[in-house]
Amino acid sequence: MRNHQALPAIRRNLHALCCPVCKEKMLLQEMQLKCINGHSYDLSREGYVNLVGHAVKTHYNKQLFTSRKSITQKGFFKPLRDFLVHEISLRKNSSENLSILDAGCGEGSLFSQVLEMLRGKYTELNAIGADLAKEGIKLAGRDHPEVLWMVANLADLPLTDNKVDVILNLLAPASYYQFCRVLSPRGILIKVIPGKEYLKELRDLYSIGRSRHDETVPMAISLFEKQFRYVENKRIMRTISVEREIARDLTEMTPLLWNLKDKKEKILELKKVTLDLHVLISSMDRQ
Repeated sequence: MRNHQALPAIRRNLHALCCPVCKEKMLLQEMQLKCINGHSYDLSREGYVNLVGHAVKTHYNKQLFTSRKSITQKGFFKPLRDFLVHEISLRKNSSENLSILDAGCGEGSLFSQVLEMLRGKYTELNAIGADLAKEGIKLAGRDHPEVLWMVANLADLPLTDNKVDVILNLLAPASYYQFCRVLSPRGILIKVIPGKEYLKELRDLYSIGRSRHDETVPMAISLFEKQFRYVENKRIMRTISVEREIARDLTEMTPLLWNLKDKKEKILELKKVTLDLHVLISSMDRQ
């Protein structure tokens, strides 16, 4: 059973978990997480824990996460993966234990690639992936039992204070209050947002005008910079050749094309796409 394979990851991270209802510490009893007030959460067959407790509807379905996983495995996000590994290694001594959270991890494929490259650099590597979309977490738990995967609300993380050394927030919504709360005193936050040229070839191909997203890029950067005292803003720009398999997956992955008809045939004309990402890096210190 996959849930038994996930037990070591849960034990390694148990000290950082708290009950999402009463905020008390959690205990592992057989295949359940329980707090002293009796709130309990079963470890799923796929090896993840649902700490939301109720059904949540999102636009992110299984097909989207399957396509994102496929694209990641084919190397689409390799420039970002390598950049993240370099920045974490640069800022965190290899002799230390490292606790790392991917907040908004989706299906976990990019996070798992980062962890694989970091593994062996640290005395102990404790990893948690959290997302509100259960379909993504189910895939993550099935494929990567070495991580504690949980369905969780980023706006109310079921984690105790000051227990996480690194938070990744990659192309996902942020909750800066929660991030600051759970980060350790020397912790760092790495947030990635799409730049104005991100997947611009898709907009050109389908005659999609500049979206409101283009206007919100500087706003998102400004908001981040207001939250933290020490901020670095770095940019990744690459032109990536696109094979037919990646082109098809892009139609399912990006919200740009969700409402378009006949998208699968036209996308085969695509030969390259632009990866344009802003990487915002900050320490725990706040203004």
